[in-house]
Amino acid sequence: MNQPDRLPQFPIYRIRFRLKTRTFGTLPKHCGSIIRGTLGRAMRDKSCIHPNWDCRDCECTAQCDYFSFWSPENRASTQYFQNYTKYPRTYVVEPPLHRSRLEPGDTFEFNLVLMGEAISALPAWISATRLAGEYGFVRTRIKMSLEEVSEANLFRNSGRPAIDIRASHRFLHPPEPIFLDELLTGFFPDEPISFVKLTFLTPTRLLQRDAPADEPRFYLVIQAILRRLSMLTELLDPNVSWYPDFSLYGALSDRILIYQDDSRWLERHRYSGSQRQEHSIGGFEGSVVYTGPDLHVFMPLLYLACMVHIGKGAVFGNGRVELEYI
Repeated sequence: MNQPDRLPQFPIYRIRFRLKTRTFGTLPKHCGSIIRGTLGRAMRDKSCIHPNWDCRDCECTAQCDYFSFWSPENRASTQYFQNYTKYPRTYVVEPPLHRSRLEPGDTFEFNLVLMGEAISALPAWISATRLAGEYGFVRTRIKMSLEEVSEANLFRNSGRPAIDIRASHRFLHPPEPIFLDELLTGFFPDEPISFVKLTFLTPTRLLQRDAPADEPRFYLVIQAILRRLSMLTELLDPNVSWYPDFSLYGALSDRILIYQDDSRWLERHRYSGSQRQEHSIGGFEGSVVYTGPDLHVFMPLLYLACMVHIGKGAVFGNGRVELEYI
């Protein structure tokens, strides 16, 4: 990997919220958009001093957590990204991977992946989660109480309590985010790689010529990762330009073939309250085994994808992937 293609180094911190249900109800599989929508309402109520204003007309946006996480404007300073209307969010909601039928006293958990400066805003997320539990989730208003906030980093300290969820909302110890350098040092394989298995845990929407792909080809996976990481880097580490050579990565990834495909396309929709319309956020779910030359070149990208997700709808938990060597 040459210096111009230095990979992003922004911090990534994964947190797990554990709540206890107080009423009956059912949350569907892939309920990330439901969780995010309820959190958004709660954070707006906590943050907004002009609830009837358009955020773009408010003078308080620089200090507003709701604006930072729900209405990020395109702050691109380069021609490379000026055609994008919005940047990706600096957080990802990870819902449970199964349908949740809940009774009073049951435990409900979801993860939140924070990137860059969003890590310091964790107390605001805790306040929003507590209030969201009071509001209740889905139309049946499943009410919940926040019980614990613990670390859920993929490779370190998973399960360790992270925050005092009482009134202070203080960190119990300094956050220890994950950086790519640590992944490469501790988890990068020494031996050559012949096969990798990529599991799409949640619908992963891969595009080809602005249309949903009919097959999870490897080069489409890599292109989706590169797009997401390059924009996140522009947002989170603006002093370091990282513009990967899409053509070079495309040529190398095009040599990687599908060895076994056990994936399927899962069609899903979400309703946007702000836009008052439905959006398709379906994608591939299941596993694919890839094989071909120079697979090791792509391992850093695939490792990062396991943490930040890929494809459309990542903020709702879509594009969550798992990597395995065979």
